[in-house]
Amino acid sequence: MPGPAPGVPEVAYVEPSVPPAVVTVPPHEVREPAPVTAIHEDEELPELRARRSLVSSLVDVATRLVDELPGEPARSVLNALKIKAATAENAERDYDFARSRRDPNLPGIRNTVINAINSSIEGSRNDLLQLADLAKSYGEQVHEYCSKNFSFTNVDRLRYPLEKCLDAVPIKLSVATLSSVENTALTVIQENDTQLRILRSAEFIDECEADDFVDIYAAVAALNFRMKILQRLAELDAALNKDILDMQKMWMKGRLQLSRIPLEVDANLVQELNVLFSKSRPAPPGQTASGITAADMEAIRGMFIRQHEDVQAMEKATSFDTVAAMYENAMMFNQKLEGILDVQKDKLRAALERQPLTKEEANAAAEAMAKIADTAVDEGEECWRYMQIVNSEVSGKYEEGPGGFGGKALLQKLTTKKKAGTAEQGESAFFPDSAIASDVKKHFSEQWRRLEIFAKDQWTRVQDMLEKAKKGAKYKFDKEGFGSTALDKKTNLRVETARKKAETGVPSMLMRYYNRLGKEFEAYESIVNAALIYPLRRESQAAIEIGELKSRFDSEKTLARGSQDFDPIPEYAATMLQTCLKIWSLVEMERATQLKEAMEKARVDLHDAAQG
Repeated sequence: MPGPAPGVPEVAYVEPSVPPAVVTVPPHEVREPAPVTAIHEDEELPELRARRSLVSSLVDVATRLVDELPGEPARSVLNALKIKAATAENAERDYDFARSRRDPNLPGIRNTVINAINSSIEGSRNDLLQLADLAKSYGEQVHEYCSKNFSFTNVDRLRYPLEKCLDAVPIKLSVATLSSVENTALTVIQENDTQLRILRSAEFIDECEADDFVDIYAAVAALNFRMKILQRLAELDAALNKDILDMQKMWMKGRLQLSRIPLEVDANLVQELNVLFSKSRPAPPGQTASGITAADMEAIRGMFIRQHEDVQAMEKATSFDTVAAMYENAMMFNQKLEGILDVQKDKLRAALERQPLTKEEANAAAEAMAKIADTAVDEGEECWRYMQIVNSEVSGKYEEGPGGFGGKALLQKLTTKKKAGTAEQGESAFFPDSAIASDVKKHFSEQWRRLEIFAKDQWTRVQDMLEKAKKGAKYKFDKEGFGSTALDKKTNLRVETARKKAETGVPSMLMRYYNRLGKEFEAYESIVNAALIYPLRRESQAAIEIGELKSRFDSEKTLARGSQDFDPIPEYAATMLQTCLKIWSLVEMERATQLKEAMEKARVDLHDAAQG
């Protein structure tokens, strides 16, 4: 057997002779075990816990509120608020942990927790009050900003200055949409007033008025949203006003040209014959061979000059009333010119009756009329190029001609080298915006298809008229009294070309209108999609209504895309706008309801804790 390990003393083992006896103690001498200290929560701590929970719920609302407020001050207050809330929550966790392991220092920890929660609640209350004040001040600013910076057109006041062009389709549709914008803006402004009243009436003092804090947040969020809506509506209002003004100018100039062109032809013919007779026919002293005086011709020239000035003023006008007034002035000159020219034509008729044209005079008159008629070619080529631009805008790609390359070849054949060079430079510099055509086709596919057909048809007609204008003709005074049948035909071609140019401006203006509406549709859809992301209470009335409204929105969008008639388009757009705003209003109400329900649960817990 091995010996003991070095350094360890050897101990002898002695086996006991009997088992050890159990020592007994009389019952009256038995000591009870020392109890472990137990801390039972009194009424104070549960109530503080419930109060802290209510404040934490308000912190969630405050976080949403600060997202609606500008600048750094509100964010700094929120950060401080979150730190206070986190401090109280951490203290509670420390206390619960200490209690679960029966920490002997639990009474001291409890006191620390109570102090921490009290301090957190007091500090949080101050932060929440500060945020409420910031929110109220900001809400007042938003309301004032909307009142001062957004104005909308009174459509009824447009009826008179636009009465002569309201039948033009682009103007008719734009005015209808402008009316919808006006009505919607008035509704949104009234809603802003309501939200401001809610904001002013909300009195947040402490966490017990949690609903008032929710009302403050909801009102500020609603004001912000409506400010953005009003801004968008104001921008659309301004854009439509500009478009309508451009359309009014184009349409009124086109109408003016229809009656002005024949007067211009008559004036040029009167002048050419007056000059011809002054050279070829003798006249008594103090008189002219034609009977037309220099003062007569000067009066005619003066009227055309003043009419041109009115047209230029119309071009530069910035109001519908000014355009209408300048148009009336220009038309007044047309009426005056018609009377004066009739008198001069009577003088020439009398001169021709006294002495018919000689062969030399007839040849000179024919050359003069041919020169006057050539204007039909110049205007036809200008209109052809305008049609090219319009068709390219509608299709979204460069168009050679109504029949392909033949159209371009025809134009090059009909123009001089100088003009052909100018045309090529213009063509090479023109690049249609394919995105506009794509957007219009996306949102109004049937209308886009019809515009394309109409624009190409008008282009073909103008091309036919241009060919006729280029054809030679024999010009002579063959009408009874005074005038030339051949010259009248070329004059009528000019009038019809001017009419076609005005009519073909319609597709271009409609493309602009539909493109604007398409962008609005996309904005409305983004609002609807944002609303659908919000977690609604399942089977709630709001969820049911929003589902129905979404179906209506999609239906109106589909109707607009496939509409074969242009008249319903503004109504489809108005319904989509109203629907998306209604959807968002329901989301706002649902959000406030959910937040208040969370507050109510926390309040019930607080009440139960207070009741013990």
